[in-house]
Amino acid sequence: MQNPEVWSFQTPQTSFTIQEFYNTLPVNKINRFSFNHLVSIVLPNCLRVPESVLNVLSDDCDYYKIRDLSLSDIVNSNFINHFVKKGKLILLSIGTRIDCDNCCAVTPFGKLVLSLTKDTYQSFGLDGKLSHFTKRNKDRYIVEIDLTSKLIQNKPNYDRITTALNSLERFSVIFNWKPPDESICPSSAAKYFDSLKYVVQRCEPKSETHVVYSIKSPTLEGECDEEDIVDFAEWLGMVSLDGDFTGSAGDYVNSYEAPEPNVEVGQIRVLLLRGFYQSSDILKLLEVLRAYNVGQDDLWVAAYVQGFSDSPVIEGKEEHHYFTNGDNGNIYVLKKDKFILCQQRCSAKRYK
Repeated sequence: MQNPEVWSFQTPQTSFTIQEFYNTLPVNKINRFSFNHLVSIVLPNCLRVPESVLNVLSDDCDYYKIRDLSLSDIVNSNFINHFVKKGKLILLSIGTRIDCDNCCAVTPFGKLVLSLTKDTYQSFGLDGKLSHFTKRNKDRYIVEIDLTSKLIQNKPNYDRITTALNSLERFSVIFNWKPPDESICPSSAAKYFDSLKYVVQRCEPKSETHVVYSIKSPTLEGECDEEDIVDFAEWLGMVSLDGDFTGSAGDYVNSYEAPEPNVEVGQIRVLLLRGFYQSSDILKLLEVLRAYNVGQDDLWVAAYVQGFSDSPVIEGKEEHHYFTNGDNGNIYVLKKDKFILCQQRCSAKRYK
């Protein structure tokens, strides 16, 4: 058997878009990215991470895990009226693979999205559509149920939907519910599932930090073209991963150098957080970073936010897949009145 020439394989296609905004945050674009998992915050010349930055994605950011959830309990009228129509709910199946398993998600817009295998869909009993990525071999289908629709509570429709959902396997899921006002406890949704005799586990975000000392940092001065931003994003990834910056131009092992123009900084502090964040949490973070950046002379601050690899949805209603690369994320860079948004999305290429 001959070994494949892996070096001849083409790089997986991705989309990397860059937009600049002034004196405002692109709230609508941030809100569309609903399932946030990893957040990397990069603060140059920072001796200590400010409490405001440290706490914004740690305090009141708990989420919950349920094993063996029957999706028919999500379409219950009590649940819909109290936790879907009021507040913001996100829910995601875990331990499932988007390329070969059944997966589910509830978006903050009140949609239950099911990504189903061909065998499951053929016996499911509800109408859906062929997955964008499998229109050639037709082995995956997408079913969307609008939980906010009045039709769902019509008895014939309700019976048909619950019968179909009961035909699916039970899912392990995580969920995060934001109440409509501060007087309501965010754990109310967890209490609802507990009343149905599910074992509900509270999960806290996990954080870690590291420092890169004596490093050259890009300044992002003046007008930056697309190539400058791409180079900066690559450098930012090296910092977040605590990469090796000790190489020189003639070094065989590592010849990486910071993009120009750059300036020597004493240290860069990186804070990594992992959890299940809503878009409103990310907006709060960016507001805190913008306030922090005002007093930081001419330096910038940045955050990278990554979604889940096996979520059925990337943003809005855009379908997700994980055949070549499942990394979908946003890079936010703030410098004084300028806000740079970089969006990385996996390829929309159809597969044979």
